[in-house]
Amino acid sequence: MNSFFDGRLFKDYLDELKAEIKHKIDDEFDSNLDEDEFCEYIISTYVISEIIIDERKIVKLPARETIRHRNFPIFNESVEIPAIQITIEIPFQGPREYLTFKPSSRLLGMNPKGRIFEDRIHLYFESSDSNPQHLNNRIKNTIDEVLTNYKNILNEIKKFNENLDQYIRFMIRKRGERMAQIKEFVKSIDFPLQKREEVPPTIPIKRRRIVIEKPVPSKKIKEPYSVIALHLYEEILSICVNMALAMERSPDTFERLTEPQIRDFFLVMLNAFFKGKATAETFNKEGKTDILIRVENNNVLIVECKIWRGKKILETSIDQLFNYTTWRDTKTAIFIFNKEKGVKFSTLLRQIDSIIKNHSNYKEEYHFKNENLRGEGLFGYIFNHPEDEDRRIYLTIMAFNIPELKDNT
Repeated sequence: MNSFFDGRLFKDYLDELKAEIKHKIDDEFDSNLDEDEFCEYIISTYVISEIIIDERKIVKLPARETIRHRNFPIFNESVEIPAIQITIEIPFQGPREYLTFKPSSRLLGMNPKGRIFEDRIHLYFESSDSNPQHLNNRIKNTIDEVLTNYKNILNEIKKFNENLDQYIRFMIRKRGERMAQIKEFVKSIDFPLQKREEVPPTIPIKRRRIVIEKPVPSKKIKEPYSVIALHLYEEILSICVNMALAMERSPDTFERLTEPQIRDFFLVMLNAFFKGKATAETFNKEGKTDILIRVENNNVLIVECKIWRGKKILETSIDQLFNYTTWRDTKTAIFIFNKEKGVKFSTLLRQIDSIIKNHSNYKEEYHFKNENLRGEGLFGYIFNHPEDEDRRIYLTIMAFNIPELKDNT
């Protein structure tokens, strides 16, 4: 038997949809996209199908005989009473699960028994009463209750759909404002990102194209397909180091940020150098990477951003990263941010090297040539590719400490 309009609150379901819409906009919207087209795309994804009941098609199915059991606890016995079962069929169109949600405004009364099929409801009524009017009243009141609750659900669906365009545009606008704030913050960081014409020698990349090279394969490392040179890989990481150090120096800004929010800061900065080549939550192989830089259909860098929650987070992040890595992908990184209470950053750093070298695909250390990558918390390694032991993956671990703010209240 199914319960009609007595499950979870429909409003909670709609709130979850709104949260999902916000998350999707945060992940996918970019200032380069056309707002109207993107809004239509989100609407087409999240508009709710209405559920329709045609009251004119409600019918009574043929009655059948049945047996009702009436209990007499005092005498510790049950008596079988002949009865008549009436089935009322209510056809409908739309998602059947909407018939189980509880509307915000709900009519209570008969608590009908029945079943929900793909395109119809069956309500069951039993009576051993010789007066048919009693049964008629019960059937009528139950149908009225079902239809009233159905109309309340339908009104919530219509209201959600009517407000969807306005809500999506509001969230897109908020996302745009957030990205603008990030850009302004990046400009104010204590190294001259904003001075694109006069970038000093300490900043390695001057908004130039990422050059794809085709090295001659050697016996040691097989890389016959297009890759970026190691020096450019290190230059990209060097820019990320500067950004992460700025985070360490600005705990009031970054302490409460989530992983996706931290990722956004890196995206804005990388795109300031690479003209929109860095993307977030991009599907690659078996999942979505946090940051992906792709040039000429080549993945030049795959990055995961993680907040430290124990050594398990690093172990799973490596496997997760490799799941995103195809045979052609050779340059990767994991950015780790420590915000956990009671965790000494020096202790965390000592754990990283041990965790990495215990991995089944670990091969050897990789020593950076870029001086900006030789500080504490920066680790370079070479792994055997999970799909080909003769293929190499370069993995950089960058760990940073975002200290907790003291509560002065």
